[in-house]
Amino acid sequence: MPFQRFRLLVLIACLLLAPGTHFTAARSQAGTVVADLGFRPDANGFGFENYGPGFTSLTPVEMRRAFGDQVCASLEGDKCILTPPAEEWMNQTNKIMDDGHCYGFSVASLRLFSGDLKAGDFGGTSTVELPIKDNDNLQRELAYAWIFQRFDSVRQAGIGGEPNAVLQKLIELLKAGKAETYTVAFFKADGGGGHAVTPYAVEDRGNGQMAVLIYDNNFPKISREMLFDTNANAWSYVASINPNEPEALYQGDANTQSLFLLPTTPGVPQQPCPFCEGQPTSSGHLARLAAVKEYNEIYLDGEGPVHGHLLITDEQGKRTGFVDGKLVNENPDILVERDFTDDLWKDDGEPIYKVPVGLKFTITIDGSSLDKANATDVVMVGPGHSIGITGIQLDPNQKDTLTVSPNGSSLVYKTDGTESPNIVVGVENPGADYEFDIKGVDMEGGGTVQLNLDDKQNILTLDTKDNKAAATYALVLTRIDDKGEQSFEHEGITLDPGDVVRIKFGDWTGQGGALTLELDKGGKGTDVETATLTDDK
Repeated sequence: MPFQRFRLLVLIACLLLAPGTHFTAARSQAGTVVADLGFRPDANGFGFENYGPGFTSLTPVEMRRAFGDQVCASLEGDKCILTPPAEEWMNQTNKIMDDGHCYGFSVASLRLFSGDLKAGDFGGTSTVELPIKDNDNLQRELAYAWIFQRFDSVRQAGIGGEPNAVLQKLIELLKAGKAETYTVAFFKADGGGGHAVTPYAVEDRGNGQMAVLIYDNNFPKISREMLFDTNANAWSYVASINPNEPEALYQGDANTQSLFLLPTTPGVPQQPCPFCEGQPTSSGHLARLAAVKEYNEIYLDGEGPVHGHLLITDEQGKRTGFVDGKLVNENPDILVERDFTDDLWKDDGEPIYKVPVGLKFTITIDGSSLDKANATDVVMVGPGHSIGITGIQLDPNQKDTLTVSPNGSSLVYKTDGTESPNIVVGVENPGADYEFDIKGVDMEGGGTVQLNLDDKQNILTLDTKDNKAAATYALVLTRIDDKGEQSFEHEGITLDPGDVVRIKFGDWTGQGGALTLELDKGGKGTDVETATLTDDK
């Protein structure tokens, strides 16, 4: 079954193992080699373990490398300042990578093996000898390689299906040599614990038993094996953190179809940009992919291993997200890309929800799974826009609602709790891009905040409804054009219940200049005050 036909798309994360843990080789016996790429973990794999946070991830350099100059709002002095949606996409992706870089390890090691990358460019003479400490170039390369899995070009060329079919295809591919290499990506039968490894040989163990030899980036320099029972059309792989922890069993069969082969080379050329306003016209690889359907990507980032969940409901009442703790998807047009880490770490990241541009929906932010308050962000990134709520202190059983327009121009947030969240908005414009951070909007239980962005008249409108007390917040405005980036900051803006404020950001003359604000008392348009805000920076 082609990879792109799966309604539930899997964003492979990693099983991270405890640093310093020692293992013996998992290869149990030798068999008859039926295919061999020539790759070896102790020579062509990295000499260090897969890792999470604490290292350099994506920067604007990698974003420009992947998607081209269109991700840059400014290229003054050949320095890329990202558009607001590009920056938000990068930040959200880097947060996901905190769960592990396994996919990047596989792709980067395969590119070094095939000669597409050179070890000398990263400070060594061979892959296994490359250091990771203080090696910023290599850290960034691993992050860049990790995002290959998010490219439509890679997913569309992926191979999935029943285990026997995937195994036979892998044998063919390994025999064909290293002109095209593949990563094996898989998850458990229950849909958790996504992981990615590097296959390099297949052995026939007799009686229908086969072994795929792999480089698992959690086990440097060690040959590991995935076992296939062709009689049962099934596969299995066992990993553990240490003898005192339970084993993590990965297994699948013809029903789970939880095993995939993802190619390397489709991710190498410049890719269509899923968060850019429009696509450039060109020939070749990029033009063939430019017609890919556009989506708004919705992210939830919770603090720690236990977090809240999202439920997206469209205008027909179809639900996508978590209902009573179980993931459902009643709208086949919405794609769900799951980001997993193994349950030994008790960390099951919220999926990325990809909603077709133009589809209207409401988001429920659900704290039913919590046993204590959890810092929660919910952000949407789409073509030319980004918008969201950050800094929610989501309490157990708290249920908030968030409605965002498909074009990212408006937001309505209603909370059950007492909150002081931040509203973040970013937009691409032909003349200049704008980013707004409205910090600490005071809200009481049952209160509502509404934001509208008119990027034609360059007016930002904000009002708070159902609040019993005044709401005070700070405004940070960033403007990016061809000459670079400028910012404005003002604290202590107060809204009484029912007031509406209109910020004329288009009139701002730049660094050090004032900003015009109109305050509509009561929101009826009959009592409007004009004020001039100074830059507090």
